[in-house]
Amino acid sequence: MTTGADREAIERWFVRRGVPHFIADYQATTNVWTRAFPALVVLFVVGIAAELGLESEFGAGVSALLVAGAIIGVLALLVGVNHVLGRGLFERPDHVGPVELALFVGVPVAVAIVVERSVTGALGTIAFGLAALVVVYVATSYGVVSISRFVLGRLGVQLRLLGSITSRAVPLLLLITVAVFLTSETWQMMSRLAGVSFVATLLVFVIAGGGFLLTRAPGDIAAIEQFDDWPSVRPFLTETPADAVVLPEHGDPSEPPLNRGQRTNMLVLALTTQAVQITVVSSVVWAFFVLLGLVAVHPDTVTAWVGSEPDVLFEFSLGASTFALTEQLLRVAAFLAAFSGLAFTVYLVTDQTYREEFRIDVADELRQIFAVRLAYIVLDADAEPEGAD
Repeated sequence: MTTGADREAIERWFVRRGVPHFIADYQATTNVWTRAFPALVVLFVVGIAAELGLESEFGAGVSALLVAGAIIGVLALLVGVNHVLGRGLFERPDHVGPVELALFVGVPVAVAIVVERSVTGALGTIAFGLAALVVVYVATSYGVVSISRFVLGRLGVQLRLLGSITSRAVPLLLLITVAVFLTSETWQMMSRLAGVSFVATLLVFVIAGGGFLLTRAPGDIAAIEQFDDWPSVRPFLTETPADAVVLPEHGDPSEPPLNRGQRTNMLVLALTTQAVQITVVSSVVWAFFVLLGLVAVHPDTVTAWVGSEPDVLFEFSLGASTFALTEQLLRVAAFLAAFSGLAFTVYLVTDQTYREEFRIDVADELRQIFAVRLAYIVLDADAEPEGAD
């Protein structure tokens, strides 16, 4: 017989796996903002400290101590309130709604008006507060931290899978990119890009790669979402909080279709897994070209290619040879790494062998989430008659 504690344990398991939207009646006021409350407290105190200009008045070191003290004071106040209300000392509020969020934005705005006496400064504070709320909401609602922790915890598995993939894809990528690396036009273009234009150039490759992944991910998820019968669900519940849930013995598992938030949650999880693989490959390509440029591209060669003296970050001598790491080399290596990441993404999306390997590697993890969701729905259905009584 399952208990109410089983439901809470399964919900915590969903949060740890980075799919909090699988929780029934998932709401911002009770599920999202309450989990984000510690981050909101820190941002609130830091925002007020910035408006008061503590760093300019007391210096960075004293300012940091004052902010830390303020955070500790706010937390102590919350502990006192929890004690008075009979809750756990470090228990988060049960509800964080419009009033609390309005205070998060409004109090720093009031401080800005008093200190700066400027409408422009107040508008900037409002924009920053609203932007902070959006970032915190998205990161918390879709379990970005939990997803990152879950995916990074499986990095060893990802690297083993990459061994077979990179042995086919990376050699071809290097053949193409080495030719581009050794052309003066590439160095000239990268030497003229700086700041926002350089970052924007790299983002073009990242956004294009994300678009390619989005074309395939929904189909991959749909392929592993369904179960043929209840006995095929049971093995996936082993070592999860849903293992004690009594499943039907007969019939086909039927579950409500994923809503928009749940489907987005699964997309983010699947895409993050592939993004880690692509990032590893891009990092390998970047390191290769930094090493190649360090030993093969002399600063005089860079000068001849770009028409000006390179910015040498550091150099060393080995025998009669001098090796220099230049800013231009790092830019060219980053450009080729981003290009390789896009090319590798296209390969991952189109190569059928990899797609099968991805399903074998990731499908069990995602399929387990769907199996636990089925058990969670069964648990809720069993609890309904009890609630009716």
